[in-house]
Amino acid sequence: MTLPQMFGEQTLLATAFYMSGYLCRKKNMHFAHPLMTGLLLLLVPAIAACFIKLNMVTVQGWLVLIDYVIAMTGMMGVVLLSRELSRHCIAPVFAYIGDKTLYILVFHFLAFKLVSFSYIFANNLPIDYLTQFPVIQDANTYMWVI
Repeated sequence: MTLPQMFGEQTLLATAFYMSGYLCRKKNMHFAHPLMTGLLLLLVPAIAACFIKLNMVTVQGWLVLIDYVIAMTGMMGVVLLSRELSRHCIAPVFAYIGDKTLYILVFHFLAFKLVSFSYIFANNLPIDYLTQFPVIQDANTYMWVI
């Protein structure tokens, strides 16, 4: 019996992630040193990203298991760090930043356009360059400093 093509590695990974999230939510995990454990768990995907190119779209065969393990260690690291940071005085700072994220993003894009306009004006480029998103494609690489 063969399964249709849509039941491939992506579906397997999506189902595994969904079920793992359900199980992790049901089981409350406690660690002696959650901050250190979270940081160590985040090292796994950080190191793996240097050597292996994995993602949910292109992973095939036995690499599905490796991708799953790496992704789950990263997810568990983020959950542990989030839980630990929510108990400290930095939590209100993160909450404030989270509440203002859209404003921060909008003002960043406006600043990109102001810098792009200044660059266009200084180099006598066509104003149509201002429509390029998020910054001018043909600009020199030093423009990121501005």
